[in-house]
Formats: sequence, C-alpha cells, structure tokens
Amino acid sequence: QNLLSSRMNMLQDQKVMMKSPLSQKIALLLLNFLDKETDHGNASIKLHMTRKEIADNLGASVESVIRIMSDWSKKGIIQTTDQQIQVLQVEKIIDHLNEFSK
Repeated sequence: QNLLSSRMNMLQDQKVMMKSPLSQKIALLLLNFLDKETDHGNASIKLHMTRKEIADNLGASVESVIRIMSDWSKKGIIQTTDQQIQVLQVEKIIDHLNEFSK
C-alpha cells in the first residue's frame, strides 16, 4: 500500500509540475540538484546539462530558460558559468516556489 500511495503522490506531483509556470519548474530543478545537507546559504550546483537540455527536459524554449536564469542572475539569486550554476540565495528560490503554492 505504501508503494501505491508513493506512486500516486509522484503522479500528482508530475501533474502539478505540468501546469506550473516555467520559473517554478526551473526553481524545482535547481533545488533538486542541491545537496540535501546544504543549509539555506550559498550552494554550488554543477549541472552537466546545457541550457538547451534544461529547456528540453522542462518542455520549454531555450530562450525562455535563458530569460528567467538571466533575470535571477541580475537579481543576485544565481550566478552562472558554462555548465555550473551557483545558487547565491537559496531562500529566494524557495520563496519563489511558495508564491505559486498559495
């Protein structure tokens, strides 16, 4: 019964993600890559994905992914170089997710 319940929760999460704004999908992707032991300070994420691969994975255009990530970079939330993203303000990413869960 736990397996069935777990599977149903996973399917519900996927359904919610399909309807979520792209910025929320990117935020969840970044948080999923964070080390579970990371505190809510700075955290480095080494993504071995191109922006195109991120866009393809999320069902979005590359331009849209770049636009959102550039906006977050200008706001000092993240810093990007090649295939590495450094999350400077994890709490801002979490706050962003909470905006959509209200």
